[in-house]
Amino acid sequence: MPTIQAHAPPFRTTPDLPTSSPAKPRVLLADDYVPLLKALTRLLEHDCHMVGHATTVAELFELVDTCHPDVVVLDISLPDNNGIEACRQLRLLQPGVKVVMLTAMDDERIREAALRAGASDFVTKASVDEFLEPAIRGAVSDHR
Repeated sequence: MPTIQAHAPPFRTTPDLPTSSPAKPRVLLADDYVPLLKALTRLLEHDCHMVGHATTVAELFELVDTCHPDVVVLDISLPDNNGIEACRQLRLLQPGVKVVMLTAMDDERIREAALRAGASDFVTKASVDEFLEPAIRGAVSDHR
């Protein structure tokens, strides 16, 4: 059986895009469910520069170094590491990169853990249509 990574959208690294733009933040998506990556790309591509896709934490850290995103939309659960721990590491290594956590579970304890780890916001997958783009905008304007 092929791995889900085999069907991942190609890594799109676009270093020629502006390094920062209040009008269109640079966004890197990290989720192991490829159909969701594709749907999120379609949802956000009008308002954001989509600079990369990762299906594992290892891919995320490689792409952050090459894509220079303003915001990483990071799933709580990835196959090779916990998204909350990845958020904590990312914020230590790349403090200028903001993180919006994404999860299927609307659990207050998980939300609090994500925010303590340095996430700017927390969005459930059920509410991405309404809340993901505003969460990205809020993260870009967040100066902590």
